[in-house]
Amino acid sequence: MAWKISKAEVSEARRRGWQTRRAKYGQSGHDSTYSRSTVDLSTAVRDRIRLARLAAVLHGDGVLTEAQIARIIDVDLVRIRSIVDEGHASLTYRPLQGAWGSGVMRRINKQAIE
Repeated sequence: MAWKISKAEVSEARRRGWQTRRAKYGQSGHDSTYSRSTVDLSTAVRDRIRLARLAAVLHGDGVLTEAQIARIIDVDLVRIRSIVDEGHASLTYRPLQGAWGSGVMRRINKQAIE
């Protein structure tokens, strides 16, 4: 047996549903956009990757220690180690270019082997 409800009952149910959504998420009725994500990374993600790469190069070249980098960006040593590791992974995925970049990559890779 099929359920038969009137258009008025459907409209009332939808109205109540949107009323509870707006109470939870605000006027839009949802907590984010419905758009698809793009391949382009957000500015915050790009900045985090750049910081990780910079930390990996500075630490890899011996310019700064992990503790000095941690003090500069105000994080603990455990977090700076994960940032440096993320930077190494990013540099492995997309190495630095040019003569200077090639030298940095050789030194970083040599230290990783030791």
